[in-house]
Amino acid sequence: MICLNKGEDTTVVVTFYELTTIAPVYYLIEVTSSNDDVTYIAPVDVSISVERYNKFVINSDLPAGEYYYTAYQCAAPSPTIDDAQGVVEHGILVVTDDGIIDTVYE
Repeated sequence: MICLNKGEDTTVVVTFYELTTIAPVYYLIEVTSSNDDVTYIAPVDVSISVERYNKFVINSDLPAGEYYYTAYQCAAPSPTIDDAQGVVEHGILVVTDDGIIDTVYE
């Protein structure tokens, strides 16, 4: 799960490199809301050791809530969805405006 603080720089560490098959690589994150609105984030990898982890600093103005994300590998800098060459990860992305993530299990 990726957790972001709304309107703030948030450091995110993931392992996109594990399924990456191209070099050089740029990543594009497709964020989908529950009503199918789609937003794209093209973060810059600032990690020191990409073979072990990928580190991004992301600032998002998405409304607080829960989203689904799909991360794509791309060969083009400043990628768009047309540049996507395969999925490297998918999961849940949470945006919070108070720094607290509420998890309820039923």
